[in-house]
Amino acid sequence: DTLEYLIQFIGRLRNEAGCRNFIIHARKCVLGGLLSPEQNRIIPPLNYPRVYALCDHFTDCTFVLNGGIPGLDAAKQLCHGTFFNNHPYKKK
Repeated sequence: DTLEYLIQFIGRLRNEAGCRNFIIHARKCVLGGLLSPEQNRIIPPLNYPRVYALCDHFTDCTFVLNGGIPGLDAAKQLCHGTFFNNHPYKKK
């Protein structure tokens, strides 16, 4: 579950399957019955910087961020990179 692993995985999909569009969920899912589906939507921390890193690494691909965006204002801030400075998710 490292960024390096994800980069390798996305790279294989891009290079071997020609995929250029990815929907990335910003929150890791904890499997094995440790968390309920509802808990999985709020307990694991959001990781927006991971999606930004993918965008920087694969400039020829499109990444859609899915998860934890509480509204249009937050979405606009994410697009401009200011969300982390103004939101409690920053430290999680």
